[in-house]
Amino acid sequence: MTTHFKPIQPLRDANAEDGFSDEQKYWMRLEEAAVFEESCCSCDFKPSTPYSLAVAGGSRVIVFDTATTEQSAIYSRFKTSICSIKYRHDGALLGVSTENGFLQFFDTHSEKPRKQGLRTPIRTIKAHKSQIYSFQFDASGHKVASFSDDCYTKLFDLATENASPIWNCGAHMDFIRTGAFVPNNEFLLATGSYDNTIHLWDTRQDGSSFVREFNHGLPVAKILFSSSQNNLLASAGGNLIKFWDLNNGQIVKELQLHKKTITSLKLSKDETFLISGSTDRRVNIVKLDNFDLVHTWHLDAPIQSLAIDPFDNHVAFGLGNNNLAIWRRKKEEKVEKIKKTKSGKRKRKRNESKEVLQETITNNDVVDIPENIEEEEPEERPKGLIIFKKERDGEQEKVELKLTERQLEQMKLGDHDYLLREGRVQELVSTILLKIKGYSFEYIVAVFHQIRIRQQLKLAISNLERFELVNLFQFLTNNIGNKQFFDILYDVIIYVQKPLHRDVRNAVRLLQKILDKEIEAQKKLLRNGGLFEMMKNGNKNNLTVKKEEKLNKSLFNGLPSIAIPYSQCSRGLPLGIQLIAPYLEDLRLLKISEMIEKLF
Repeated sequence: MTTHFKPIQPLRDANAEDGFSDEQKYWMRLEEAAVFEESCCSCDFKPSTPYSLAVAGGSRVIVFDTATTEQSAIYSRFKTSICSIKYRHDGALLGVSTENGFLQFFDTHSEKPRKQGLRTPIRTIKAHKSQIYSFQFDASGHKVASFSDDCYTKLFDLATENASPIWNCGAHMDFIRTGAFVPNNEFLLATGSYDNTIHLWDTRQDGSSFVREFNHGLPVAKILFSSSQNNLLASAGGNLIKFWDLNNGQIVKELQLHKKTITSLKLSKDETFLISGSTDRRVNIVKLDNFDLVHTWHLDAPIQSLAIDPFDNHVAFGLGNNNLAIWRRKKEEKVEKIKKTKSGKRKRKRNESKEVLQETITNNDVVDIPENIEEEEPEERPKGLIIFKKERDGEQEKVELKLTERQLEQMKLGDHDYLLREGRVQELVSTILLKIKGYSFEYIVAVFHQIRIRQQLKLAISNLERFELVNLFQFLTNNIGNKQFFDILYDVIIYVQKPLHRDVRNAVRLLQKILDKEIEAQKKLLRNGGLFEMMKNGNKNNLTVKKEEKLNKSLFNGLPSIAIPYSQCSRGLPLGIQLIAPYLEDLRLLKISEMIEKLF
């Protein structure tokens, strides 16, 4: 059924922060595009077009097309499990590290869907005796640094055929799980280890001593540099993220935004945001300018790996439940205007054309009758009101008044809207209360609000059944302390005038206990408020107006305050719930308590 009757809209709490910043909206536009039952220990987006996603799981690498979220290539010639994968900066090479200490590099230009699993690496290096959980290309792309569980870090030159490292260093005393080159300096290399430290190395030296040491305090899992923040070093270990200044080695900021171990660190496209994933199933986004938490994603399983494309349009998550999730940025919806033509005018135009042809035929004129008569679309005219304007000479002139506002579109009503429009408020309230858990608090309050403004609230709740009353009082008990909608809930309570069943009485007693606690707390609050008022009035002559405003703000935390004489406070006059006390001058909370006592 269509009508101009406005449907029920859930009411919004004015105290709730329903507004979002531009940074929050930017990251909230990412939504889940596809989920695959595929293990993912490491993933990376190709830095160049078509910005494919490479995923390592088990003993194979799968490449996904981000436009269609379908597989475009598979690398499967691996004898052992894969530990890490990474694209070179130009996207021409895909590097893979394995559990048996090998580094393999593939030419990405040969990725064709028909040659599944038949690709061979263009370069293979036996780098370490143990697992290689991380490796990094330098800025030129000709060198690669490997970080292994054998506590060694090695540097290889891919431009030469020699498989021997050009730099070899026993960098730590425990597993090395991460490392990175310093931006704008091809000779400085940082390594992070499970010995709780980060070491900064100069590859031009022999590796006998590090340049600088940073003590993270926990096993280091990930490190990265931000070139836009003056070579800021970020280290992740345990549930801590620490930021270091490379110039003096001092800590800049420490963040504890996760509850469990952090497994991933990534930077956004302009390096203004840091993205961290953890086994607590959370992904946090931090703004590096002020280290504020901008947004948080909650996923279904612990995050093992994370990757983001160069334009922040796609994010990939390797989850602990052997699933791969790909998120995509929502496109802005374009509003398309559809022009509506009037069928009546088209029919008249068609009939006029047929009449002209018929007259021509009856006059025995030779004409060419077209098979299809083109219908001219009428000019789109704004809808208006036609009235008759009376002139002085007695004649009437037809005048069309153009509407300045567009005509309301007809909207389809739901079942509740239909009951409300028909005035069947008792049936509407019963329907809501029988399935009260299926509706939000804002929606239920909106229903009562619509009934209240129609002055039918007493009629709506006068003949409720036992189960409906139980649900109603449980709802009021849980939400009577809401400041924004207290007026509506108050009117609902005072109209309950009916002998109560035993089950209903139990629900009412719970509400009575909540009210008693609020009244007692209000007594203490107002006594303290009276004391503060006396202290403020005693020093009022010595305070300027500006200082008095500061005192009010510090004493009452910015809430509107009322001057309460101590004599009134000693009587224990309750003025309502704590947050709405300044607005309830008629002692409605006490009236509710007295009314409930009469129900028993």
